[in-house]
Order: sequence, then structure tokens, then C-alpha cells
Amino acid sequence: MVDCCVCKKTIGFFSRKVELSQGEYCHKNCYFDSKQGKSYTLLVNARCLHINNQNSSALKEVDQALILTPDNMDLLALKALVLRSLGKHREALEYAEKAFTKFNKIYGNGFIVNQLKKTHSGKISQEWIIKNHFLVDMYGDIIATISYGYSHIKKYAKAIPFLEEELKIYPNDESAMNNLVFCQKKSRSK
Repeated sequence: MVDCCVCKKTIGFFSRKVELSQGEYCHKNCYFDSKQGKSYTLLVNARCLHINNQNSSALKEVDQALILTPDNMDLLALKALVLRSLGKHREALEYAEKAFTKFNKIYGNGFIVNQLKKTHSGKISQEWIIKNHFLVDMYGDIIATISYGYSHIKKYAKAIPFLEEELKIYPNDESAMNNLVFCQKKSRSK
């Protein structure tokens, strides 16, 4: 039998004891007292601050959360996005690449594009996109931040595959189309 990983209580119901798996919590307060729970709260706060263009405050929240859970893909992706909004393109690129690596480690290379192809061909339901839009958008933000970072530091050839990937996800994104043409011209002229 495993106890709550925060308060160490063993949960019981009448005379029967309930078993907890490793890392489970006896009640939601214990979850929010754990590293993961505190990190999640900071992540939600940081997202709200970023949405409201309070990016300096958002960055502080993300940094606190990364101390608790340094390998959290959502936090790495959000930090990249916040840094990009603050005009810190090299740092944004660094965190976006970490998030990209983590995403591919979890889901596999090409996962989002393959899922979108399956939904467009009818092999899986459009409902997948509706249920997982946050995952698609996170991945889109990650690759957009990488492509933007590479183009900002004038590594145009490195930006091209990420822009092409971005257009597979968002085929009508005029900004990505324009950036792709710009990067292609710049990479040929070198």
C-alpha cells in the first residue's frame, strides 16, 4: 500500500483501505502542495499574465515553476513564447528548441502533422483536433518561435524547415508564408 506522497496518510473507507499508486494524492489540497501542483498553479498564472501582455510578470512565474519541474514541456514552451514577446530572441530560441526536443521525445517526430493528415483524410475523426487543439497550438507556437528565432539571428536556412512545418499546421498563415519566402531568398543569396 502506498501513502499520499504529500501528507503520507493512507486513505480508508470504512474498514477497507484504498490503495494509492506511486505519486498519487489523497485529496486535491495535497496535490496543490506538491511540486507538480505548485508548478501547475504557476503555469496557469503565467499563461494568464502572458495573455494579458504582462510578460515580465509571466516570466517570473515560469522561472519559479521551472525550479520545481525543470523538464516540464509546457513550461519550456511558455517560457520560449514569453521571451519571444519580450524580444529576447536568442533565449526564446534556446527554450523553444528544448520544448521541441521534449515534444518529439514524448510524441515522436511528425506527430502533429501526421495526426492532422489523418483527420483530413478521414482516418481519424475531426474530434481529435477539437480535443487536442491545445497540443496542436503548443507545437505550432514552438516551431514558430524556433523559425522566428533562426530568422532573427540570420540563420535563414535553419528557419526554412520549421516554417514549412508551421505551414503544414496552419496552411493559411500569411506571416509564415512571407517569412518562408524571405528566408528562402536570403539563404540563396549567401
